[in-house]
Order: sequence, then structure tokens, then C-alpha cells
Amino acid sequence: MSQKEMAEKSGVSLATISHFEQGVNQNMTLNNFISLLRIIGMEQRINDLLPELPMPLMALKQLNKFIPKRVRRNNNDTKS
Repeated sequence: MSQKEMAEKSGVSLATISHFEQGVNQNMTLNNFISLLRIIGMEQRINDLLPELPMPLMALKQLNKFIPKRVRRNNNDTKS
């Protein structure tokens, strides 16, 4: 498959694909990377790249709900 075909099918720019193949693209987004993996039929291999999580992702998401959020002050509150 040509770079042009990959760009058209994945929605990733031709320049990004070219730089990635040359090994010079050091800031590719995860979305672009996954799009390219899908095009070449290797999206399931992403799990091989990720570290094993200590607990399921959904459990981490639920746990995150209990982390206190930062409170922002209104500018009017600081004026005397």
C-alpha cells in the first residue's frame, strides 16, 4: 500500500506518514498512530506496547471520581 493510499484511508497526512516511516516523527499523536495500525490490520497489537495495568481501566476511572478537584477562586473574591 502506498503512503498516499494510507493517508487517504486513515485520515493521517502524507507528511506524517512519511516522517513516521523515516523514523523522524517524534510527536505523532496516539490517534494517528492507532489509525495507521488499523489500516495495516495491526490495531490489536497495541496491547503489546502498553504496560499491564494494576487494575482494570474502568476501575481506575471509577477511582478517579473520588480525587478532590482543584477549587478556583473568582477574581472578585480576592479583592478587598
